[in-house]
Amino acid sequence: MPYILKHIDLSTRLAVGFVFLFSGLAKLNDPTSFSRKIKEYLQVLALPLIPPLRILLPYTLGAAFILATLECVLGMSLLIGFQVLWTVYILQALLIFFTCLTLYTAATRCVDSCGCFGGAVMLTPLQSFVKSVGLLVCSFWLRAHSASITPLLSSALEYCVVGATA
Repeated sequence: MPYILKHIDLSTRLAVGFVFLFSGLAKLNDPTSFSRKIKEYLQVLALPLIPPLRILLPYTLGAAFILATLECVLGMSLLIGFQVLWTVYILQALLIFFTCLTLYTAATRCVDSCGCFGGAVMLTPLQSFVKSVGLLVCSFWLRAHSASITPLLSSALEYCVVGATA
């Protein structure tokens, strides 16, 4: 049984890590497109509900770079086993936010595509919601088994890889 759990841990870790890394790289490939998607979300969702968020509109390109870079760093951190528990906590916070956001957009149909993978893969809000729920379930599995996830590299090399990813 421990043999099977070890493979489930590794498969879950690789799947979540690669999804986040791919998502971040796809967004970094075209940050202006992702910036427009953030602006669309602000205009459709946040501005009617919280008007002071208008001050964020000029900063969507910076937010696009930061969010895409964060996704790459978190994906790489998970893949190499760097600070697994902290990585999973941050992933879960992002996933909870995105799951709620995609549930709202799927229910209201206020946007056509989620922008999860930039322009590389177009998902409807409902598809994105299902993806987010799946990733959230995987993240809870990883959190429960974080003690059994061993780093792939030495500590110093992990910092170098994560720093280079950023």
